[in-house]
Amino acid sequence: REAFEFICNGVDEFLKDKPYRRDTYGKTRYYNKYMLTDPSEVNTSVILSSSQKMMPSLNELRNMTSLFYEENGLVPETSFVSVEDGKIVSVATGNDTESDSVLELTVNTCVECRGKGYGASNTASLAHYLLKKGYKVAYSVSNYNKASNKIAKKCGFRKVGRFYESQSSSIYGCAQGF
Repeated sequence: REAFEFICNGVDEFLKDKPYRRDTYGKTRYYNKYMLTDPSEVNTSVILSSSQKMMPSLNELRNMTSLFYEENGLVPETSFVSVEDGKIVSVATGNDTESDSVLELTVNTCVECRGKGYGASNTASLAHYLLKKGYKVAYSVSNYNKASNKIAKKCGFRKVGRFYESQSSSIYGCAQGF
């Protein structure tokens, strides 16, 4: 762990004069990269009975999360959701990545329903489902998003690296040390 921190501090020093995003302390903003490669790694104890695989009929419900507003508003069938009071209040979904064998997960829970375990439940459900289908599962999150980092750890994800975001593009630099 000390070696990893030493490397990351060196990367931050190297990037200080480059156009990378900074946090409020002047440090280079970074993202943690987590992975799961086997269904047995998933902490299934966090899965609530309310988590369900997305079905077309559920798209008739109002989606209270911020996911899919920019698109057609429909939640993809490769998602797990939580429904409360006839509304979709939490969604975990998979995104394409640079590899056909790896899917990256995204999760969002509406503000009013955070802290109830829906995010972790849907993330663990989807990860377990995708791993059983033969995919590897990635999860990337800003170091400053404490709730999302907590979900990754709670679900059993292993931290495998750190990524830095350029100000001029969405291209990431990577320092891996796990």
